[in-house]
Amino acid sequence: MTTGRAPEIDEDLHSRQLAVYGRETMKRLFASNVLVSGLNGLGAEIAKNLVLAGVKSVTLHDDDNVELWDLSSNFFLTEKDVGQNRAQTCVQKLQELNNAVIISTITGDLTKEQLSNFQAKIFMVGSGALGCEFLKNLALMGISCNQNGKLIVTDDDVIEKSNLSRQFLFRDWNIGQPKSTSLDAVVNALDNVTARMYIDSRCVYFQKPLLESGTLGAKCNTQMVIPHLTENYGASRDPPEKQAPMCTVHSFPHNIDHCLTWARSEFEGLLEKTPTEVNAFLSNPGGYATAARTAGDAQARDQLERVIECLEREKCETFQDCITWARLKFEDYFSNRVKQLTYTFPEDAMTSSGAPFWSAPKRFPRPLEFLTSDPSQLNFILAAAILRAETFGIPIPDWVKNPAKMAEAVDKVIVPDFQPKQGVKIVTDEKATSLSSASVDDAAVIEELIAKLEAISKTLQPGFQMKPIQFEKPTMHL
Repeated sequence: MTTGRAPEIDEDLHSRQLAVYGRETMKRLFASNVLVSGLNGLGAEIAKNLVLAGVKSVTLHDDDNVELWDLSSNFFLTEKDVGQNRAQTCVQKLQELNNAVIISTITGDLTKEQLSNFQAKIFMVGSGALGCEFLKNLALMGISCNQNGKLIVTDDDVIEKSNLSRQFLFRDWNIGQPKSTSLDAVVNALDNVTARMYIDSRCVYFQKPLLESGTLGAKCNTQMVIPHLTENYGASRDPPEKQAPMCTVHSFPHNIDHCLTWARSEFEGLLEKTPTEVNAFLSNPGGYATAARTAGDAQARDQLERVIECLEREKCETFQDCITWARLKFEDYFSNRVKQLTYTFPEDAMTSSGAPFWSAPKRFPRPLEFLTSDPSQLNFILAAAILRAETFGIPIPDWVKNPAKMAEAVDKVIVPDFQPKQGVKIVTDEKATSLSSASVDDAAVIEELIAKLEAISKTLQPGFQMKPIQFEKPTMHL
């Protein structure tokens, strides 16, 4: 049973569970009230794991007293507990595992009222022979019998005469009827086309009305599908989504979609793709080098350069290193790149045809000046530093939650003055598919980079690996 509270998650304590289960599942787990009946060996193990996992409360039920042989299966018991109630003797040691979990006991027979506090919401797929047995047992156990419980059964089959010999819930007058309550209509609220196509195909097959809907970025689509009357969702496909040119996203954004696309690309490049490439090299240096030589192009060269940069110039060993990395990224993204762009293309720059370079939809940019007093800028540094620390497996100190101490740490970072570069080529061709420029010397450069990367790898600790971070839409990494 779960309650409506939204518990806080101690990310230091539950970091591994968060990585496996995800934040939403962990929140539901933390709001759960669990009844464990029987504190023999298996019951003690289950209670231990539930308390360590951090559920809201655990109620221990056992009406038997400890016997000497219990000590061989329940490691919470000692000889001095013999003769005392099994549930009560386990409370103190279980509580020591996690003070955040409420632990209580029931030492007598379980009543209906007590069981009703632990009602579950169950979804059963299939109501054939096994399903009928499950339904019988669930009903006899009183599961989902009060206002907090719910049991939903789905089975798209109809009752046939042959079912009557093994499915005891059906009678001869039920032949031809659905095994479970049939649907009148379906409403889609899905986040991917594959699932939407599947539901659409099922509705077509069973001739059920469908309210189809979905989102993509800032766009939304709804479609009412009526059997034999309207076109279904899968009957036509949307035209391919027009992608913004790379030069627009990276240098000349003029709407919020461009900014979001750029930010997502940087997130994946820095925190997922590059750490993954680092691990690929460290796992198989010879194979990685052979693949780079075989490719021999600008993309392979850039990939090697990013791995080297990650393990050398931008390598982090302490959380202060992560703050430094984040602060310099801010300066690069929001100040230096803008200054270089406006140095290469001043506000009065003209195109080869004599038209103003900075004409709509291009917007002339202004560099940002970093201020620790600006909460949005400080939060950027905080989030970036935490994410960087996660990729390197660096512990995150508690003081980062204090804005004053965080600002003090950021102020320690020495930020070099910007010096504009001569002859920098900034891609302006909207047809360009890459920001990297090919070179006739790519193969030679790749050989040098491989040699450098192999030398760097010898300075790393044995078994060093990075932790790539995948972008999660529902989670704010802060």
